Amino acid sequence: MKSLNINSSNVLVSICTPTYNRANLISRSIQSAINQKFTNYEIIIVDDGSDDNTKDIIDSIITSEKEILYFKSHKNEGISNARNKCIELAKGDFILWLDSDDILDPHILCEYYSILINNEIDIIYCNIESYSINNKKLNYHLFPVDYSANEHLFLSNLIFSFGIATGGTLIRKRLYKKYGVYNEKIRFGEDYDFFSRTVPNSRVHLVPKVLYKVLIHSKNSFSGAMVYRDTSYHSLVMKDIIKNYSLKEIFPQFDKNNKNLHIQKYCINWDLKYAKTKALLRLAKGFFYNHDFYNCKELLKRIGSKKTTSTLFLLVKAYIGLADYNLAMGIIHKHLPQKHKLLALCLELKKIETKLKTGVIISSSQQILLKDIKNKIGFYPSVFYLYKLSIKKTSDNLLKYAITSPINFLKQSIFFSGIDLNEEEINSAIDRIIKPIVFCINSEGRGHE
Repeated sequence: MKSLNINSSNVLVSICTPTYNRANLISRSIQSAINQKFTNYEIIIVDDGSDDNTKDIIDSIITSEKEILYFKSHKNEGISNARNKCIELAKGDFILWLDSDDILDPHILCEYYSILINNEIDIIYCNIESYSINNKKLNYHLFPVDYSANEHLFLSNLIFSFGIATGGTLIRKRLYKKYGVYNEKIRFGEDYDFFSRTVPNSRVHLVPKVLYKVLIHSKNSFSGAMVYRDTSYHSLVMKDIIKNYSLKEIFPQFDKNNKNLHIQKYCINWDLKYAKTKALLRLAKGFFYNHDFYNCKELLKRIGSKKTTSTLFLLVKAYIGLADYNLAMGIIHKHLPQKHKLLALCLELKKIETKLKTGVIISSSQQILLKDIKNKIGFYPSVFYLYKLSIKKTSDNLLKYAITSPINFLKQSIFFSGIDLNEEEINSAIDRIIKPIVFCINSEGRGHE
């Protein structure tokens, strides 16, 4: 693709990169911005208080060909604050997000501009592939849903983290003025929150080409090491979606009267009572997917007597996650006798937890059970985190992740572990989890709780 010089059109793109302590990685990222075939763009880097030599690296790659605006915060204030500073400094009509460990294809802006020439689009995104620190292509790929054709699926997909990645996405700057910038109270999942406010009200377009590469390493959100991140922020975003949109707006695919949908065989008439039950179950599964067993349980309790076998099984798993073994075993005894192996597992987990809380060393067979617990039940219950605390092989992030499970005994576990933790952050995360779910009442007067 040839270079596109559009200086006369007055269209300017701001390539924005928030960064923190990525001195060893940022050079390749910024060079990929400099190498764009599209000519009318600026580069903005906001350093969120790095204590490494990021500034020296940036100074060494600034060229006479392209201006790079570098701003450094006095302290680390979080990704949302850094993104908002980028937006404040950006002069462009559009913002293209580039994470400081990722790489842009040299034609990404040309591809996006070719879409903008004849279309009034607000958000453009692309396929993503991964690479290693040695620039080796990896098997991880992200081929997102084309929401220009499936916009009705966006909110329900977002609940399960299947939305739009921020990296490599072009966003019309005025959207930030119209719908608000990134919520600085959200330290993880700030992009989910922003897209939940904008995509349902915007024109989006997917370019089905790999135009953005994600580096997989130990400190980014695509790596396995991030499994212990504080997912209570995702719960907060889900609650905001439930508060701001009716169940019918979140799950329009359940409405067989909607002529614009193309998945009629999966639809349910919203006038039928079980449409609401199906929506609540879907939300409960979303909370469980985000490791929030507390709010999963709270939603399942709302379904009441309409619980199916699969719903009861999900409730059992939520209670196991919360260490409420007696309640889990009660449901199994009464409704799920075929799950006798799960009953035996509950008994064993209860014994392990009692030992750990009293400082007793668990047996080698019990240690093996905990190490293999995810393979057995598909998730990590609270006793797994208690075990990690007991052997002091954990971190602040691991414990905050565990907040979504053991709310009842978490603080005791903190003192039991002897780990020095920020109690204010712990209390803040607990507040995010136990914050009541408030359902939206839309203009048609449909109330959901």
